[in-house]
Amino acid sequence: MKKADARFIEKVRRAVEGLDVGNGFILAAFSGGADSTAMVCACIDVFGADHVRAMHVNHGIRGAEADADEKFCENFCRERGIVFYSAHVDVLSASGGKCDEDTARRLRYEALISKAKETGARAIATAHTSSDNAETVIQSICRGCGISGLGIPPVRDDLGVTIIRPLLFCSRGEVEEFLGGRGVSYVTDSTNLDNAYTRNFVRHVIIPELTKVNDQAIKNISELSERARCDEDYIDTAASAFASGKTADDTASLSSLHTAVLMRVLMKLISRHTEATQSYERLKALCALVKSGKNGDSQQLSGGISAVVSDGRLRFVPSDANFCDDEAHDASNGYINEKMGYSVSFSAPAGTGERVYEASISSDDAKILVARARKADKYVYGKMTRTVKKLTSGVPQDARARRPVICAGDQVIWYPGYPVANGHIGDTKIYYIEKIL
Repeated sequence: MKKADARFIEKVRRAVEGLDVGNGFILAAFSGGADSTAMVCACIDVFGADHVRAMHVNHGIRGAEADADEKFCENFCRERGIVFYSAHVDVLSASGGKCDEDTARRLRYEALISKAKETGARAIATAHTSSDNAETVIQSICRGCGISGLGIPPVRDDLGVTIIRPLLFCSRGEVEEFLGGRGVSYVTDSTNLDNAYTRNFVRHVIIPELTKVNDQAIKNISELSERARCDEDYIDTAASAFASGKTADDTASLSSLHTAVLMRVLMKLISRHTEATQSYERLKALCALVKSGKNGDSQQLSGGISAVVSDGRLRFVPSDANFCDDEAHDASNGYINEKMGYSVSFSAPAGTGERVYEASISSDDAKILVARARKADKYVYGKMTRTVKKLTSGVPQDARARRPVICAGDQVIWYPGYPVANGHIGDTKIYYIEKIL
């Protein structure tokens, strides 16, 4: 084995270190191009042919050329005694007639993950190189990312399947040198030459310009990616520990955190309520909200939620829960309005963090109970007539616009948080439950 060949295989061993295939196998994503061909060859060396299977995904874009690539992959595997699978996906139909990179990637991974689960593969191997990693870093920076988006992780989990990148420490030049040294042929996807695709533009135009600045640009970008993953792991570990604690929503405790950790904690808290990605500007604004700690202040977030400081806590409420419904709704059997974020019930809730208010009303009132938005309402309790508008001054800011008045027919008998109207107190217990995300 030549030195260059040996160095290449050693880099592959380093990338897959810790992966125990045992009696199982890895499923190699095999396009037939130089990178994936080199990966299959290297994986045979590292794991043994009995522990490697390959799968080709035909995207249905290049017609006869794509079919020829699929045939090449099938023959390549047959010659080496490797189990071969193939799948056909229709990228054009899935992306509305466009040849969309993101759609192709999604369909490709869906097919690979499905086959891995079906066959019991220990992991899926994809042929991303350090050159691919550098391209990804550049694209991510242009699109906007934090350190978690700086590059391709060597190992990740996708829908319960482990994804590994055996060539992540090898450059594209090393791949070609490895294949040339072994006399192994491969195919070239004609779409890889089209700079209309973002990745191809980065590969063929931007990367060459960067190497004019420093011929070690790809290597340095890959090292930056590795350093970022290390820093990311430390910050994420600290944030996870805090987010799982009892004071995770306490604004004073949150304010004591370093901004890097605070942002990550907030992202984790938000993720419990929405999968939407938050912009850096919104996260900065949310950090400022937490540090101010001003009761009632709020920040709208992506994903249909808002963050609110309420009684020293950071709460999350639906953004569309700004006003309860003007229409009166029957509450005599327990009125529930999930959209508006509250419910009225005759049963005490189990207690999952909601604000709960209890009242005792007459059984006659219970039969005609309704809930509606407050208007210019007033009712009498104690020795005075109270305006509901004035009562709202004692209501948490995030709840003022959502909290309804509780009526017996047309008459207001209770504003949750305050006593029941004179003459309407009885033995029937009702509960107003204000949901806090």
